[in-house]
Amino acid sequence: MSQIRRVIGLLIAALSFGASLYGLFHLVRNGSCASGGNYVSTRECAPDTGKWFLFLFGGILLGLLGIGVAFIKGIAPNPTMAELETEARARLAANRTVRTPQDPIARLERLQALRDAGTLSPAEFERLKAEILAGH
Repeated sequence: MSQIRRVIGLLIAALSFGASLYGLFHLVRNGSCASGGNYVSTRECAPDTGKWFLFLFGGILLGLLGIGVAFIKGIAPNPTMAELETEARARLAANRTVRTPQDPIARLERLQALRDAGTLSPAEFERLKAEILAGH
């Protein structure tokens, strides 16, 4: 969806840029002019000068709009608390270091998980913990 939006925005910007150049070309080709008033010092403006003026400035504004459509992202909805918690857990999991089975900390964590699951009695846990801390 964002690729389609980008292509449409760039197409709008390119067409608007072309319209601006076309309007500028006609305004420059007509040269200096003035319309109305008591002190007109140059020739009268051509009847379609206003149209080319609109082409020039309308093209600039539409071009900026096209660039905005192409490159500015929409406003994302606020994340829910569950989404924030899931993201935080994922970041914590990514930041954890990988421990080998010989690592005493990993062995103690595994031992504690066995005790918490009820596989080890508290006495067995303490005995095995002492062995790990002693370096066996």
